[in-house]
Amino acid sequence: MAGVGGYVGWTVVMIVLTIVAFVAVGYGLLPAPWLVALLLVLAAIQVAAQVLLFMHLSASRRFYGLAFGAGLGFAVIFAVGLMYLVWAY
Repeated sequence: MAGVGGYVGWTVVMIVLTIVAFVAVGYGLLPAPWLVALLLVLAAIQVAAQVLLFMHLSASRRFYGLAFGAGLGFAVIFAVGLMYLVWAY
């Protein structure tokens, strides 16, 4: 991290990603399945950036990375399972 400039830069990136999500939903730019996929990808990028930067996980030991990865993996499995249940029944 390059100090305050790095934080400001990543904050701008996260704001732009949020604007992209709002525009995609507001203007209906994509069909629903593609929109959900886009929103999940944007959300994953934002969560990873916030955890790594603002929670200082990138400067922590290996254990914290493993704990975050396990939690993220569980969340992905849970989300995919819920999407299957909603779309299958």
